[in-house]
Amino acid sequence: MRSDMEWRGAEPPRSTPEEQGIHSRSFLDFFDGIQQEGLELHSLHVIRHNRMILDCVAKPFTEESPHRIYSSAKGIQCLAVLFLVQEGKVSLDDKVVDLFAAERPEKMDPRMEDMTVRDLLTMSNGHPRTGFYEMRQTDNWIRSFLGQPLLRQPGTQFEYNNAPPHLVCCIPRVLTGQNMIEYLRPRFLDPLGIDDLCETCLDPAHPEDLEPTTQCLTPMAFAKFAQFFLQHGSWNGRQLLRADLCDLVGKRYFPTRHIYPNQPCNQYGFGLFCYGSSFGGYRFSGGYGQQAIVIPELDMACEYMANVTSQDAQKILALLEKHIVCGCHERPVQPVEEDQKALEQRTARYSLAPSGEAQSPQQSRWHGKTLVLDENPQGIESVTFFLEDGIRLEVVRNGRKIEAACGLHGEWTENADYPLMDAASSLSPVIKGYEPAKILGYGPHPPWLLSAAWTSDNGLRIHARRMDRMCMVTQQFTLEETSGSIRIHYHFLPGNAEKNPDVILQGVYARM
Repeated sequence: MRSDMEWRGAEPPRSTPEEQGIHSRSFLDFFDGIQQEGLELHSLHVIRHNRMILDCVAKPFTEESPHRIYSSAKGIQCLAVLFLVQEGKVSLDDKVVDLFAAERPEKMDPRMEDMTVRDLLTMSNGHPRTGFYEMRQTDNWIRSFLGQPLLRQPGTQFEYNNAPPHLVCCIPRVLTGQNMIEYLRPRFLDPLGIDDLCETCLDPAHPEDLEPTTQCLTPMAFAKFAQFFLQHGSWNGRQLLRADLCDLVGKRYFPTRHIYPNQPCNQYGFGLFCYGSSFGGYRFSGGYGQQAIVIPELDMACEYMANVTSQDAQKILALLEKHIVCGCHERPVQPVEEDQKALEQRTARYSLAPSGEAQSPQQSRWHGKTLVLDENPQGIESVTFFLEDGIRLEVVRNGRKIEAACGLHGEWTENADYPLMDAASSLSPVIKGYEPAKILGYGPHPPWLLSAAWTSDNGLRIHARRMDRMCMVTQQFTLEETSGSIRIHYHFLPGNAEKNPDVILQGVYARM
């Protein structure tokens, strides 16, 4: 009988990749691919044979950083229903209209009578995909869902739709009076040592419900989530969820190829709120590159978090398959000490900081100089450079002077404010569901984190971010003899050039 991974408090049992059949070189090649493609990977955890063989979180994030997991959270919502099934409070064949009888509209598509809980979990509910957005514009989201016309008979075809997860999230409240997280806390979250952070709903009819798209986990909690499924619902020797119920999740109930002709990674069928994988097992897949992956065939579970486009999300998954999944062997492999040391250093230093040098041989040319910028909509008037002892800027914006210090060598420095990022702050996706002051120990205004590097003799790059946001802003300074420019790129809509244009500022140096 398979044993569980034995956690000692928050610490998992660990081993080298080689002891569990994977060369350290496989991970190095994976990280090389991430770097070459310029992908913003935030974390990676890999568990094999009940051992954590790799845990890496990109600075400035840490293992304690809450991170929004987007649609990967649908797997947690599914768990709530399966625990309700285990307790005899609901069946997967129960009718949705019966569960939400209090919200039943006067007029309803007759096919709605046939929709089951199983149809919600497999996204075979038959609604048009746009129904989710229409639902959110009403004063009663559940009633709107029940009253919308259907395209097809429920239970016949998969169509990705974010409306079913909302109803699934409400089922615990309807049946127990507890919201989803309250219900799961003693059954799943507390036994695994997981904090699931989520905002309340915007549904005027039920503001007590949760908004499932805002769920946040730490990187290690995300890895535990995947490992729980690998262990068929057991944790530290306790069968929390019956194995037969847990194993329903990863089955492939409906084909998906017709929905994703240009996304090969999503063409391997849909289970209960999860996708089949080309390499076996299944994935809980979230927007911007959040993945919790379960591969029973290899006795492997892993997670990664990111902030990338859907196209780049496929690249990360392809790199994982090519270098790590395909690098698995059934027996231990011979270690290469040089590769092991290189991997240890790579993961310890892994950072979202810019790549480059901490100093430029020509930096003294611009030390103390003020770049006076042409008039611009951002109101940024000037930047003064102090480059002798680290990298420090003095920015004047709309008459307001702010000093900002940058971390070097992949490290990040906290600053109370940073004017070059103000314009993007209202548009950047917030890591919702928690208060930074409560979780991270910050005050009501989290600091800006800055890291810098020289990309060439006259090219200075600065990355700026806040811990309550998914993304960062990059500034590339090009410093010439008498003039300079700043290209500001906001990563809050990765890859969307029309809505996310770069801001380019030009200027000349003030006379000394």
